[in-house]
Amino acid sequence: MCFKTREEQIDPIVHHDPLTGLMNRAGVHDRFAQVSAQDRFNKVALLCLDLDRFKLINEMFGFIFGDLLLQSIAERLKRFVFEGDLLARVGDDEFMMILTHVSHAEEALKLAQKVREVLSGPFTLRDHEIMMIDFRITASIGIALATPNEEESEILLKNATTAMMRAKKEGGDRSQIYTPEVDAAALERLTLESGLREVLRRNELFLEYQPQLELKTGKMIGVEALVRWNHPDLGVIPPVRFISVAEEIGMIEPIGEWVLQTACAQNKAWQRSGLPPVRVAVNLSSCQLQRKSLIDLVARVLKETELDPVYLEFEITESTMMQNIETTVETLSALKRMGIQISMDDFGTGYSSLTYLRRFPIDVLKMDRSFLVENSGREDGMAIMIAMMKLAGTLRLKIVAEGVETEDQLEFLRLHGCDAIQGFLFSPPLSPDEIAKLLKKSSLGFGRWQQASSERGGNRICWSS
Repeated sequence: MCFKTREEQIDPIVHHDPLTGLMNRAGVHDRFAQVSAQDRFNKVALLCLDLDRFKLINEMFGFIFGDLLLQSIAERLKRFVFEGDLLARVGDDEFMMILTHVSHAEEALKLAQKVREVLSGPFTLRDHEIMMIDFRITASIGIALATPNEEESEILLKNATTAMMRAKKEGGDRSQIYTPEVDAAALERLTLESGLREVLRRNELFLEYQPQLELKTGKMIGVEALVRWNHPDLGVIPPVRFISVAEEIGMIEPIGEWVLQTACAQNKAWQRSGLPPVRVAVNLSSCQLQRKSLIDLVARVLKETELDPVYLEFEITESTMMQNIETTVETLSALKRMGIQISMDDFGTGYSSLTYLRRFPIDVLKMDRSFLVENSGREDGMAIMIAMMKLAGTLRLKIVAEGVETEDQLEFLRLHGCDAIQGFLFSPPLSPDEIAKLLKKSSLGFGRWQQASSERGGNRICWSS
């Protein structure tokens, strides 16, 4: 009779995942040591694979179903490993592959594509088939290539994980090769994430306001509040670089509340100084829109700032409105009853149908700037913009064009019934003091075109009688 030593009995527990039978992270390091001892010169590929939305699968179907799915995924992944390779499960929904037969980036990307294709096929588990239109198994894959070295195995693992996180950040269901640029992006992400948790306490946010011009009268009728972050090391950061991070780490709601409070207080301050009243538009994120507490928050802010609700506007993107239609309609209707104006932002870039468009209690459609940028001078593109402006008129909605930068664009919009414009032709985003100066001139209509410099440099168009 052959008795196993204590070390032999412990090894499967220490180096293997009990659910799938695959190696675990400790086993990955051991495999690096073996590969390094056998061949120190040829490169190997390390693939870090993370399943997209796996947490949702567990929540919808339960952990037993999730475990069965992981076991099936492990079986499919085994098709891609050969003698000398390694497949390991290193996290709840994360797998690692060391591929000794892949040594070039092009090979690795092609193989990663095949892996994602295999995973996207239907899984049949206990008579349940997973392959609906809105529920598909996808994966984000990070790839690192290097000459095997036991001492640097942790670095290679980190690089592959960094590339995977970049793939996931860009929407998932894609592959990413590790490069120093990817590492720099990951470092910036960590810097932003860390700073955002303290951004309100450190008072690092500020607002700029971009004016809107009514084409019929030539008057300034509103401003859009745009948040900026004055980072102590990175300087002034625009929202496009940090808003998505704020959403992911749960900071978008406190930041959104700060923006609302600050914008309403500033608008009331302009009015108290005797300036012509205008609406201030504030962007609402999907997280804010789905919160039942939003109505109470808005009512409290309006009471504290003493701003009349008719001078507040909420901008919500078309795609955000479509996420939970019943809740959206209910929330927007409550805001409308308070006297607040509702604007659908980025109109034309989402997927709302005319049926849903009629259901939303909105006042304004904001034509996304991409239409002007991509379609100016193109007959078919201009026809689309004309149709959008006619649609707004038919639905008795105002339409505002964003990103207006040339006089040709302005004339086209005015000719075909656009109500208002926003863009650098009229003005870039400005400080509160610069907005105050424009408001003093807002009663002036279209007179002589005149170039004027802003206080911070650069030119804008303003009007004089």
